[in-house]
Amino acid sequence: MANARVGTRGAAAAPKPRGTNERGERTRARLLAAGLEVFGELTVEQLLQGVSPKAVAQRAGVTTGAFYNHFPDHAAFVRALLEYGLLRPPAEDYVATHTFEKWISYANAPETHLLDDFLEAVRYNFDLCIETIQTLEFVVTMWTRRRDPTVHELLKRRYKLFMDDYLVAEDLIRQRWNVKWREPFTMETGAAVMHALAEGAHIRHCLEPELVDSETYARGIMAIIAGLCEPDNGDEPDHFYDVLARQGVRDWDPGPGRPVQCPSNVVIDAAVALLATVDMDACSVDDIATRAGVTAGQVYAAWGSRSRLATAIVARLAEPLHGQLSFDLALPMPGVRALDRQLGRMTTMFVELARTRPALLQLALRGAVEHLGRPPADGGNLGQPLVAAIEAGQSDGTLTNDGDARTLARAIGSTIAAQALESRGASVDAILAFVRSVFVHGIATKRSDARRRA
Repeated sequence: MANARVGTRGAAAAPKPRGTNERGERTRARLLAAGLEVFGELTVEQLLQGVSPKAVAQRAGVTTGAFYNHFPDHAAFVRALLEYGLLRPPAEDYVATHTFEKWISYANAPETHLLDDFLEAVRYNFDLCIETIQTLEFVVTMWTRRRDPTVHELLKRRYKLFMDDYLVAEDLIRQRWNVKWREPFTMETGAAVMHALAEGAHIRHCLEPELVDSETYARGIMAIIAGLCEPDNGDEPDHFYDVLARQGVRDWDPGPGRPVQCPSNVVIDAAVALLATVDMDACSVDDIATRAGVTAGQVYAAWGSRSRLATAIVARLAEPLHGQLSFDLALPMPGVRALDRQLGRMTTMFVELARTRPALLQLALRGAVEHLGRPPADGGNLGQPLVAAIEAGQSDGTLTNDGDARTLARAIGSTIAAQALESRGASVDAILAFVRSVFVHGIATKRSDARRRA
């Protein structure tokens, strides 16, 4: 309270610089940019003693009162600074890797209590987070909580393999077809969304190989591709999988292709229990298999490699439920949970729909509302507009059981991907119009074709 009173008096007494709108967004952005500069110059120990509002205001060329107009206290400023740093455009390459290490140390310090705040920023801006390798490495480090450098390196190496394969696959898309991106997607935004969904499918495959097997995974990728772009030469997207297989793109066919003979959750739970007491490099596949009551051969049959199993373990550790152990056995990790939920589970949702009868659409849509449609204030992820789009599609009968399952899968995939673009600056009206057209055009076309054939 004392700080608040001093700040208020300072704001009243200090002269207002000419031409400065102290309550405007430009002033706020200048303060945050100045804060990043100050942050980069100080050590973690100095930061823990507090960042001077006066120093930040002077660096930004505004008054201390302007600082307090936008940030009522030091904690509010630091939280805003964390999110601002996360949302900087990737092309600016505004921060070096050592600065990310500083973020990690600062956010993890007991004095700051800011780890959850930063992860919340990751949670609500996941599509921007995964665009740069620097930010992704930071998130990966937060996943492992720096408890086990071996797991950290395994996951980074796994991601590099994925990125290498994805870039090859994206190049093959352009070579195989003269691709046209569906509006409002562009090559940049469409590729970013496709990348996010594909990585989420990979995480889900690692977590549940018996549910999301190689064929299901491949079909999911096809649904993603079909939802975002369309070939000009009339080829069906399903043929693209054969092209990928011939080119030896590993992570687009991630599984060993053999029946899974042991439940993945038992194996992962056993690994989590072991990692509570030993590091990953001291924990062999045989140890995990023995703890789970299965053979090492069954573990390899499910995951194919130790690194793939490590990916599954880290993803599970990021999602502590019912008192389940995490690396530090303490803090929850909502940012990574949301990342996995948004990317992996929504992919599983429409892949499952593509494998089954459209009668399950109602259930799938309820799942979409449950995971994606609640407002952020209520703990949801992507906001109310998705709910409105789904309800509009249901109310006028365009979503019916006589639709083709693949068409419905594409519609859901496109809806989710389009919704992810909202944080990139596209207008809500434009996104909803696009979502609406996907539902109406996709289903109506199939019904009109059926009537013509009759």
